[in-house]
Amino acid sequence: ILARSELLDVEDLAWATVGERALAPGIVDSLVYMRDVEGFTPTYLDGLGSHPTTLADPIVRRFFEVWTAEEAEHSRAIDRYLHVY
Repeated sequence: ILARSELLDVEDLAWATVGERALAPGIVDSLVYMRDVEGFTPTYLDGLGSHPTTLADPIVRRFFEVWTAEEAEHSRAIDRYLHVY
């Protein structure tokens, strides 16, 4: 899984068309929530990774690095959509 991991690429999305259709009520609030959950991943890792045996495991440490990078990219993509919308 770690070897196949890659960051989300959103450059090929039709950003110019964002907002052409109104979102259903509550969708923007849900997207804000999703953006924040994805963006708060480093906070979760502070607790998970604070135990010395957790970070001593190289596979777990690498997973945390990959997970943090992927979640940050998800947060950026949702934030970009919200700003464009």
